[in-house]
Amino acid sequence: MRKYPFNIKTAAVLFFLLFFTASAVSAGKLPELRIGVTCAPGAFEDDGQGGYNGILYSHIEGLAIYAEFSPVYVTGTLDENMQRLADGEIDMTIVAKRDSEADDGFLRTVRSIMRMPCNLYFSEDIGVHPRIGYCTKFHNEEILKKTLYEHAAYADTDYIPVAFDSLDELIKAWEIGSIEGIAVSGFEYLPEEEARCSLFLENFYLAMPAGKEELKTRIIQAMEKIRSLGPEKMWGATPENRNFGGQPLFLQRDEKEYLKNHPVIRVSVYAGQAPYAYMAGDEVHGIYPDYFKRAGIDLGVEFRMIPAKTYSESMEMVHDGRADMVASVYSDPAWAKENDMWFTFPYMDASYTGIIRRDRGVVKNPRVAAVRGVFFTKQYIEKNFPKEQIVYYDTDRDAIEAVRSGLVDMCYTKILLAQLLLTQPEYAVLYSTGQSVMLQDVAMGVCRRTDPILVRILNKEISHIGTGATQAIIDESALAITPEHSWRTFVYYYPIRTLTAVILFSSFIIGVVVYIYRQRQKNYERLQYAAYRHSKSGLYNLRWFEENLPLLIEENREAREDGRLYIMLNNVCHFDRLMAVCSRHEAAVLQKEILASMHAHYPWFYRYATPGTLNQSYVFCVFSDRTQLQRILAEFESDIHVKSTMFPVNMQYNVGIVQVPPTGEISAVELIQQVEIAQAEADDSGALYCIYDEKLVAKRARQQQIESMFRKSLEAGEFEVWYQPKYDLYTNEAAGAEALVRWNSSVMGEVQPAGFVPVLERTSLILELDYYVLEKTMRYLKGRIDAGLPVVPVSVNQSGKHVVETGYLDRMRQLAEKIPLPKGLIELEITETAFVDYETQAAREDAVHIARELRSMGYRLAMDDFCTGYSSIAMLQTLPMDTIKIDRAVLLAAEKDSKGLTILRGVIDFGRRLGMTVLCEGIETREQEQLLRENGCMLGQGFLYAEPMDEEQFSDFLGRKAVK
Repeated sequence: MRKYPFNIKTAAVLFFLLFFTASAVSAGKLPELRIGVTCAPGAFEDDGQGGYNGILYSHIEGLAIYAEFSPVYVTGTLDENMQRLADGEIDMTIVAKRDSEADDGFLRTVRSIMRMPCNLYFSEDIGVHPRIGYCTKFHNEEILKKTLYEHAAYADTDYIPVAFDSLDELIKAWEIGSIEGIAVSGFEYLPEEEARCSLFLENFYLAMPAGKEELKTRIIQAMEKIRSLGPEKMWGATPENRNFGGQPLFLQRDEKEYLKNHPVIRVSVYAGQAPYAYMAGDEVHGIYPDYFKRAGIDLGVEFRMIPAKTYSESMEMVHDGRADMVASVYSDPAWAKENDMWFTFPYMDASYTGIIRRDRGVVKNPRVAAVRGVFFTKQYIEKNFPKEQIVYYDTDRDAIEAVRSGLVDMCYTKILLAQLLLTQPEYAVLYSTGQSVMLQDVAMGVCRRTDPILVRILNKEISHIGTGATQAIIDESALAITPEHSWRTFVYYYPIRTLTAVILFSSFIIGVVVYIYRQRQKNYERLQYAAYRHSKSGLYNLRWFEENLPLLIEENREAREDGRLYIMLNNVCHFDRLMAVCSRHEAAVLQKEILASMHAHYPWFYRYATPGTLNQSYVFCVFSDRTQLQRILAEFESDIHVKSTMFPVNMQYNVGIVQVPPTGEISAVELIQQVEIAQAEADDSGALYCIYDEKLVAKRARQQQIESMFRKSLEAGEFEVWYQPKYDLYTNEAAGAEALVRWNSSVMGEVQPAGFVPVLERTSLILELDYYVLEKTMRYLKGRIDAGLPVVPVSVNQSGKHVVETGYLDRMRQLAEKIPLPKGLIELEITETAFVDYETQAAREDAVHIARELRSMGYRLAMDDFCTGYSSIAMLQTLPMDTIKIDRAVLLAAEKDSKGLTILRGVIDFGRRLGMTVLCEGIETREQEQLLRENGCMLGQGFLYAEPMDEEQFSDFLGRKAVK
């Protein structure tokens, strides 16, 4: 059966995110809407228990909350549902075409509800001219044929698209063999066939009968509210993408009024799952209570924790009104409906691991202890083990105790709980696999009888606290628990040792003391290791480095006073390339090997540590004298590459450096922040290293100022397009120009391109500037043409980021259509680095496709900075370039020696043989002009001929010069 790339967990995340809205839906009965849906794997599936799941189901359920209706699902094919919609049997269905593409009279939403792949099926023998059937209701022949020819695997085949009016006719023709192939959407998957490929993802929209304008408006408004949450929240709310630093807490008037009227909010919590929640005396302690305590301080209310003995009891407390909400629930749509709950954002996650007895090991058909009423039992245990092997218990401790006592063979529990219990002597017979079998998002559950405004408030508070503060709460709560050690427990579970102790009393006392000491020592070492070591490499982590940095500085007080203490931050360049040839474990071993080698080779490499990522390392340096740093930096200049004996790869670093102040108070946090700023600057500027100073702070602030002011300045027209003419070296006539950008900021004054272009290149802002310059240049040329004035071809720079930009070709096509110019009047200058990893087959195909499409729109293509990189020849061999622009460095080299001159001649001859225009930039002397002319160079550009001019000056220039 065809597999589809839908993430069910993503659908679950979307479901609970839908409750974060400014107008929550009341719990009253909502009007029903009959919705036609088509079952497809991953999109809409019957779970066999009277419910549904899938990403389309989650989307519609969430949309129902915002549009205030109760969905009633009617299943059928796309054709059947469209007919039902026409007959008035249903109120809404999904369709594949938007309004502008369809003529069936139905109303449609502007935005799609979801995307599904268009799958291609082939018979065994497709022949030379295969006929590919498609349904005109859902697909366009032009797009289908274009996609078929662009697909790498089938580009050489001559396809014949065959149109059908209905899916039934299409399927029938496929079954009787009148066509060799069939292109259908994922909703019409063929269970007995294996799709050859997915051609493209197609959008599906919601359709309503004509005349239902009010319904259409309501649905579109609901979709816009959902979209306003932001795509990163809708689709990227995984633990690694959630906000780390927290958002500002802004409560609306009705939210503040609610908190004022509800100073105490009752929270039920299952208090038998340390360290999450446990009883200490008469109070509930643990991670959940600490989190709610922090939330209560922020919101100015009391979250009163009501302990429950089991998880099921904590849910019952909410249902029978003893509590307003429950501290922990799981983010799953079906689970939400089953328990009549609203969910908040997930505010933490919990991983589950297996626990077995050491003396039994892994049993073939184990009896498994499961906790009643929890989502993990339903989602994992009941799906992976036969019913007869499962034994149910009320609490996690009961399940673990059953394993310890031998009643069952294994159980599953949260990793933090397992780590806590297994450090206690009475559970020494148990063993944790340590492998996470399932990761669950933990959210807060609010009863639907409660005013839903509470969900909105809690979501804002969760975003306000952020992932970083949440992790700190987890760490502090977990470390606050001291494992219990009791000699009575030891006696109870080890009777033979107890009997031996009775017989040999003195030996028993010594044995118990030694045993307890060793156990405590091991537990302490484990905690120390987990707290201060990297989990993969075993190296000290950033927490250790930060805590021990003051001690290291104090140990080397004399070196500090003499100005010989430094901190380095080494960052591996192109770390993704390293990960492409080795696993994370191998990368960790490689990092450990390299750092150990440097520590042994360099005496100043005093202590080092690594953060959570494997591509960085912090180094505490003690130099023998003040000049040693300069010598080391010189070594870095000559040999920065570090080669591993483990892998055939060279690793290159960029380095941030900060000096420990010789005097004054020391802040480890500030020193680490300073070295991180220096490393970031080295990375951004492409330098091998950067030494921190106050000017660097000012520079980073300047970069931030440029980024923050860019869009406002762009809208205010502070960016001006200047032009530098290009000349024919043989006729000395103007033959073109290059468009350049200048920024006259109302705040910062005149900003040179070298001051703002590299800053914008780091972000997507450079794309906006490129489009701005290109459009202004095109409008300038269009205006001159309309006025009957002479024009010359103008080249415009294009950032390499455009190559991976979504919708680049569409935007360029729109510009060409909006401002029509003669073909070849606009030339796009592209550097060879624009095409990343050009040596791969896929990269070459993408580059050729982009270049051909641009030329078909009327743009000429020029390769800028030719001969300054490593792949120029490879690019010219494949890409349809019109012009090569020789870098000034090649011209200067040709003036110095014969080798440089030979290279220059070869490049010019190479370009001319390929039928390309050859231009050299940076010409400043007549001797350089003569040299280029003697060797056949056609065009030139530089201060010898003209400096850059503003638009008015350039217009005067064109009026004076005879233009060809």
